[in-house]
Amino acid sequence: MRLSKNFKKKFDDIFLYNVYPAGKFLKDIIKNGWKSGVLSIKEYNIIVQFSDLYNKMSAVNKKPVLIYNDFIKFEDSFYKVISNDIYLKNLLEGLNKIFTYYKESFFNNNEKIIKQLINLLESFFSFNFIMPSIYDIILAFNIINARRFLNWDELYEKTKEDFIQSNFFDCSVEVFEQIVKSIKSSLSEIEIIEKDIARIEWLKNYSSLSNNTNPDKIICFYIEILKKDWHKDSDDLFLLLLSLFNGIIEKMNELLSKDFVLMNEKEELIKKRIFSNMELEELFNNLKEQYTSAKDRHLSVTPSKIPLEFYISQINPEFIFTDINQKFIFEKIYNVFYFLRQMAFKLYYIINDEKELNKMNFIKFMIVKPEEWKGKILISLINFYIELFLQICGYFKEKNLILELNKLNKLILDRDKSLKKIEMISDSNKIIERFLKNDKIILL
Repeated sequence: MRLSKNFKKKFDDIFLYNVYPAGKFLKDIIKNGWKSGVLSIKEYNIIVQFSDLYNKMSAVNKKPVLIYNDFIKFEDSFYKVISNDIYLKNLLEGLNKIFTYYKESFFNNNEKIIKQLINLLESFFSFNFIMPSIYDIILAFNIINARRFLNWDELYEKTKEDFIQSNFFDCSVEVFEQIVKSIKSSLSEIEIIEKDIARIEWLKNYSSLSNNTNPDKIICFYIEILKKDWHKDSDDLFLLLLSLFNGIIEKMNELLSKDFVLMNEKEELIKKRIFSNMELEELFNNLKEQYTSAKDRHLSVTPSKIPLEFYISQINPEFIFTDINQKFIFEKIYNVFYFLRQMAFKLYYIINDEKELNKMNFIKFMIVKPEEWKGKILISLINFYIELFLQICGYFKEKNLILELNKLNKLILDRDKSLKKIEMISDSNKIIERFLKNDKIILL
């Protein structure tokens, strides 16, 4: 059926004035809008339905005369968009969000254009549009086709049926593949971030102090194992630290080079050298070298005393050292902190790595000698040293440790951001995530 040119012109005028200005952006929105993070799945899908309406309306517009089959396709698509009041609300809100998101690239940051486009579409879908409205044109088309008078209520009845899905994006295969790749990438990011979070939380837990003030592991080692006076020696920071490091070196020499007497589960005694690890020994040798340099300079110049309490009270304690000798000694001490931290990491790796544990099948045997550890399980002794080394770094404000701990909040924010990204683009039943986590989807 062909209708008059005047009828067709009115249709074209409405399309070009009200729909085309916004519709020309729909292709880019459908291709990339899912990744914006501003559109809900429902909003994206109603925009897809509107894009179908736009394409079918455009097909009518491109023909020199109004063709019956083209108009019927447009009409059917129009009914779908207006079939539920919530759809128009979702459509206009979704377009406003995505236009605002792309306002720089689409509209050169001109928000007035966005408002104008939304107002034009709102008018297009409104019954109060200046005559003739698109409703009038559809009604006239159907009256001519039926050859009898019709009113709008006869022609179309709203429904509460919700056929725009909110479970997943109504998208092309190409967009679907991009969404799956994006989810997979985010899952990989989250896995890496969570490992970093776990590592830093472990580091924080091991380096933290009891009641925020008491370096319990350090004091226990200093007083009970080294038999020294913590409170007296605290008057001189350098003397305290050098005594502490000297005691650690003695005990680590014992742990790394001497045989321990252990008792197995059958109460049999065995003699064992605990570690045979070149990387650990290299770290320990470097630590001893830095300690020796600090000790020798301290013995030769005996710098003025700095109380431990004053050092701990400083936010940036490295700035309290004024003369060249103090700076030299503290630089070497700071290097000792670094090697203590690295040794803690290495010890933790050794007692948690499956291959290493296979070589240390005696890790849970009881210590018989040396005497000060008698009755302790070997792994608890190693854990004590890990906590001791990290607590030293935490208590004495080793900057690299502090920088590492300060990453925690950002990592948590990054993880939450990636989780939110997945939540925005994943299907409601998390099917894609579950398949990806089980490696059941192989991407191109």
